[in-house]
Amino acid sequence: MTSDRSGDRLRAMDLASGKRGGAIVLKLHDPAVVPILLQGLGDRDLRVQRAAARGLRPWIAEDRALLEAALGVYAGHTFDGRHSHAGLLDTNTGEIWIPRFAAMKGHAALLPDADTDRYFRFDFFVPGQGPSWIHGGAADGHLLSYFVPEWSYSEQRLIAKHDERGARRNGREQARLADKVVDFYRNARLPYDVRVHRVTGGGGLQRARELDVDEIKRTQSTSPGVR
Repeated sequence: MTSDRSGDRLRAMDLASGKRGGAIVLKLHDPAVVPILLQGLGDRDLRVQRAAARGLRPWIAEDRALLEAALGVYAGHTFDGRHSHAGLLDTNTGEIWIPRFAAMKGHAALLPDADTDRYFRFDFFVPGQGPSWIHGGAADGHLLSYFVPEWSYSEQRLIAKHDERGARRNGREQARLADKVVDFYRNARLPYDVRVHRVTGGGGLQRARELDVDEIKRTQSTSPGVR
């Protein structure tokens, strides 16, 4: 990782992991590679950053504490309106984390495929990049918040299926989390409108989609972004 050539640094990242059949596989199972991957997250070359994020994802799946170490390098608390990304709201601290480069799910999102943790998840798409099941609004951005009815972020536990009162309370709690995410993007003063949607479901549940539950109106500004 000391080479001045980005190609050399990228090859070093690629030695750690790769993709096989759409899945990320580790090539090196030595924990000594983790600090190198963390360093790669802060590389000036976008390709090296993405390769490092991909390589870290299997390690984070095994040790969730690594996510906190990676977030400070991989993500920040600002958004300039220029790239689609998978974001996180830390329900413990209230901090919203936005990747510093285009990152949608998969290898670059860092967070393993598990909803049962302290991070409320959301996706943001810049205009022209919304998911195919959202019809129209090509000139708008799209914000999708993911509700997990069976998981309580505040209590860090599963909600029993028969606990209707707890489910209603949990729904209100997650709605407040989604509102915080909306406020973040509203304060970003983006130069385009954003349509807000909810995706509800998790685990073995079929996901339900609620379209256009809110809207963030554009702001005419020469320098968008939350600071």
